[in-house]
Amino acid sequence: MGGRDPRSRALRAWLIKMARQSGQLTFCPRCAQVIDLDLPGRHRDGPAMGHILGLFDGGEELDPDNVRLEHTRCNSAAENRQRVVRRRMAAQTPTASRAW
Repeated sequence: MGGRDPRSRALRAWLIKMARQSGQLTFCPRCAQVIDLDLPGRHRDGPAMGHILGLFDGGEELDPDNVRLEHTRCNSAAENRQRVVRRRMAAQTPTASRAW
């Protein structure tokens, strides 16, 4: 979910409202399974707000065109994968001006 910012919570609520108004099933773009909009956001199968272009990669946090509904578990797994990749990249970055 989008942290503690109330605007982020409002955007998540708006996404859920739009999904309900469409009258169609909402599928998670990461796992292609149906998202149960009645589950709370903290439930692993509940709806979470995920960013299409990650914040670390330059995506805007509160841009409605950059967010989508995902399962909470799928969103967490994606964040964990990105965190691991960033750590590996940081570990491989040379700190000296040249190789000794």
